[in-house]
Amino acid sequence: MEWWSWWLITALFALQALYDSVVRLPRAWMALRDVTEERDRYKDDLAELQERFDRVDAECVEALEQLHRIKDPEYYSALDAGDGQALYDLDKKRGLI
Repeated sequence: MEWWSWWLITALFALQALYDSVVRLPRAWMALRDVTEERDRYKDDLAELQERFDRVDAECVEALEQLHRIKDPEYYSALDAGDGQALYDLDKKRGLI
């Protein structure tokens, strides 16, 4: 190869490096920053949804507990009183023991 070919190849590499540092790298950093910000927003949304889900789950558990208390008041009154004998008699009467 002649010397002008080497200069041409060197100039092309230099231009490519200059283009990369001036145009492509800032775009890549901006895209990375945008993606990172979007990920952070999704994390915040996920945390908020988890809190809402936990709150709704607790409300459902409470509603089911109230429903069970309405369906079987005798059992829950004995349970609340801590009367083990009454619970045993109730289970025996129902054929669970």
